[in-house]
Amino acid sequence: DGVGRRIQLKFEMPWVALETQDPPRETGAGNATVGVKWRLLGQEGDALAWSIYPQLAFSMVAATLTQGIEDHRREFVMPTELTVELFRLELNGEVGRTFTENGPGSWIFGLSSEGHIVPRLELVAEIHGERVTDQSTGLIAVGGGRLSSRPRCC
Repeated sequence: DGVGRRIQLKFEMPWVALETQDPPRETGAGNATVGVKWRLLGQEGDALAWSIYPQLAFSMVAATLTQGIEDHRREFVMPTELTVELFRLELNGEVGRTFTENGPGSWIFGLSSEGHIVPRLELVAEIHGERVTDQSTGLIAVGGGRLSSRPRCC
């Protein structure tokens, strides 16, 4: 859900831990991320939807910088996403660019899928990649399922 039918706002700030020898463990607030997802075409539940999702990550807590838990670099991410829904299957594609302050930028890309096999079981899968300038490409693949107390489809 979001602000109106086409805009979704994001704010997140994780709690992170850094394992070290002396002192044994440092914890603190991680870098904050703010973003706005804007659907240019379609909306949730439509057969076709296209959006942009600019996000900015930055440090909000000086103590986490001095403790070495997070670094001081800001990062701007500009992805675009395309979603196609057919019957009980949703396919999502994403491609974008990451700009990192005082560091190399990267390209990000991904493909994810959600599908309902039976009314209360949804299967999900995703492959996500990132290619940092002049480095190899990193890929992550995940899959799983979700059970719902109320049926969504069928």
